[in-house]
Amino acid sequence: MRFGTLLVVFTALAVGLALYFNAVRVQRRAVARIRALGGTVQYDHERAGAARPPAAGEVREWIRGVLGTDAFHRVVRVRLDHTAVTDDDLCLIGQLIGVEELHLNGTAISDAGLRELRSCRRLRYLGLAHSRVTAAGLQCLRDMRRLDTLLLEGTPVADLTHLDALPALQMLSLGSTPLTSAGIRSLQGQSSLRYLYLRNTPVDDTAIATLASLENLEELNVNGTLLSGVGLVALIDHLPRCDIQADAVRLTSVP
Repeated sequence: MRFGTLLVVFTALAVGLALYFNAVRVQRRAVARIRALGGTVQYDHERAGAARPPAAGEVREWIRGVLGTDAFHRVVRVRLDHTAVTDDDLCLIGQLIGVEELHLNGTAISDAGLRELRSCRRLRYLGLAHSRVTAAGLQCLRDMRRLDTLLLEGTPVADLTHLDALPALQMLSLGSTPLTSAGIRSLQGQSSLRYLYLRNTPVDDTAIATLASLENLEELNVNGTLLSGVGLVALIDHLPRCDIQADAVRLTSVP
């Protein structure tokens, strides 16, 4: 083999190893920070149904002992609910680009923190309930094409304009937000939605057309909203296969 060819091969190998060990180092630092905050992580091999690794020989076990779990496995779930995690922490945690579940419910995370998650395009679950995230921050989710569960309950979110770019979204929790009928209009005709929770929001009868267009809904919670009894009956007619959870007193008041 000619010297020039060898140089190219070794250079490519060196670059590849550098990238690999940098990724390992980043994940190790992120895991350490998550645990320091009182959170937990799950690796890909720990998931239910994950393929069991083949029996390792002494050499491989020695390598694993030296390099650690992060050299062999990817973090797929991070739980930081009700911890002191900050937007700055997400600068590091957001580099876990293979993460599929991120639980940040009951934290002080804001739109600035969401911007650090834009590289997490494998996310399927994102819990932001009772955080400080606003409607403006939701634009950072537009490239999360696999996201199927989004919890925004108890946040200041009042508009869903940016969620129309999420083709896999199946479950959306919006209870106890300032969201109005105008705010949910961008959900019109979103065929992927199966579960929608709007309890304790100011949504009223002007939302009927939007909600009726969600033909694949299986569960809809409108307890504590401003929908009238007449509006609820109209929804039941339009969505006969949907389990609509509503205040019974309004239905009994329908003439």
